[in-house]
Amino acid sequence: MQGEVTALKADRKGRPRVHVFLDGAWALSLSAAVAAGLHVGQRLAPEEVEKLQRQESLQAATHQALRLISRRPRSESELRQGWERRGVAPEVQQAALEHLRQSRQVDDAAFAATWVENREAFRPRSARALRSELRRKGVAEEAITSAVEGVDESDAAYRAAQRFARRAEGLAEEEFIRRVSGQLARRGFDWETIRAAVRRVWTEQGTN
Repeated sequence: MQGEVTALKADRKGRPRVHVFLDGAWALSLSAAVAAGLHVGQRLAPEEVEKLQRQESLQAATHQALRLISRRPRSESELRQGWERRGVAPEVQQAALEHLRQSRQVDDAAFAATWVENREAFRPRSARALRSELRRKGVAEEAITSAVEGVDESDAAYRAAQRFARRAEGLAEEEFIRRVSGQLARRGFDWETIRAAVRRVWTEQGTN
């Protein structure tokens, strides 16, 4: 594709896009930012049109990633999965990731640390369970190890047991222990840690 720019028309639906006409015929649609350097009468060689298309693809992939990140932090693997579903070319994915890394909007080490902090604050679980979750997010082992190394299993189990104990309040001891222990097991804690945490909250419940 090549030719002289004969018209630059704003999108009729009000979107920030520009329709580019070459030699009197519609040629491509670009975001306003990518089309900013174009002007009527300008001649575009094939390689210049290809460059514009690459820039457009990169910007679209970056904006898609930023929309996802605005909802919650994402790992690089999660972003790649999103791009794959939209058919984004591998080279565009890589370029978008480089841009996002440089701007510190994507950082798997920070993502893993934030994930663990969030879990610790709202849904405590074992280091083993945290590792499993982060692996499913595609985070590298080195970043996972760094994120979970400060997790105190006993404290996390106790805090989780406190929450489950409130729901099991009023139950007989055997049923209380069975129910709270089952919940902690689903959070990945080992039985020794579970036993200590459950015994502690049961005792505390009886003294309140």
